[in-house]
Amino acid sequence: MLRVKGSVMAVRPRGRMTKWLVIMVAALLILPLGWVAPAAAGSLLTVPAGGESWFVGTVHNITWNYAGITGLTNTVDLDFSTDSGNTWSSIEHDLQLAGQPQQYAWTVPNASTTHARIKITVNYTILSSSGGFPPSITTTTEVGGFGQSGDFTIAALVPSLPVYLKAPTDLTAAAASSSEIDLAWKDNASNETVYNIERKSGSGNYAVVTQVAANTTSYKNTGLSASATTPLFHITPITPITPVIPGLFSTVLKFYIGQSAAKVNGASVPIDANNPGVTPVIVNGRTILPLRFIGEQLGCQVDWDQAQQLVTVTYPKP
Repeated sequence: MLRVKGSVMAVRPRGRMTKWLVIMVAALLILPLGWVAPAAAGSLLTVPAGGESWFVGTVHNITWNYAGITGLTNTVDLDFSTDSGNTWSSIEHDLQLAGQPQQYAWTVPNASTTHARIKITVNYTILSSSGGFPPSITTTTEVGGFGQSGDFTIAALVPSLPVYLKAPTDLTAAAASSSEIDLAWKDNASNETVYNIERKSGSGNYAVVTQVAANTTSYKNTGLSASATTPLFHITPITPITPVIPGLFSTVLKFYIGQSAAKVNGASVPIDANNPGVTPVIVNGRTILPLRFIGEQLGCQVDWDQAQQLVTVTYPKP
């Protein structure tokens, strides 16, 4: 319909033409949102970074930053691996983004490993046009960026306790020649991995001569030199002890029976600077070590309650 008002002619579109004009205007307003520059791969995840130690059942925030990724809607997929990223399982997918930086409160699963990883994938939705007339508007979901952490540790809160090993008995030593002593003993342990054969002369300290396999009951110590000092032997059953926190114990502690200093990563450190009488001892075949020194060297807080006669070890140190 045409109407003339003064010298101005107005045109009022109707019907199908109106729909076409609306679609064209909408396309012109919306289509630019589809032209998005994705973030660089690996630039998103901030925590964990790798190297952390997280306990099973505790809650930690997975955090990320998705600057530069824009679209009609943005979502995040979070995945978890226990084998350095060879296989993945879903933590949460299609998380809606609103502002940045972002975080997700994650309850650490019961999956102890030293090769845990977190992966993040950011998706964005854009509009696109067929280019015809009228244009056909469609939505497309694209990957705007992704990244994953380095390996970190997931540790069980309940420790694997060491088992008691029964000491061997009836140790005998017979001189087979001027350069050989034959040892024999009764094997009382059922869960040892190896036996340490230790020897000393005079007032010196015992030193490990060799190790023999579990269930062994004899050993020939050859290559000895004739001496007026008769060597003494000590047989010790050994089995591996699983640490409370896999991968945590990068600190190496060495103790010496009767000595007031220990080695911490190779450096000599007093066990108790105020009391040199605190030393490792062997009582009734069991080795007693200073708990406070060990705990504090491994990042724990050790508290003593005199009234209850109670020792409390807290890790990590508050």
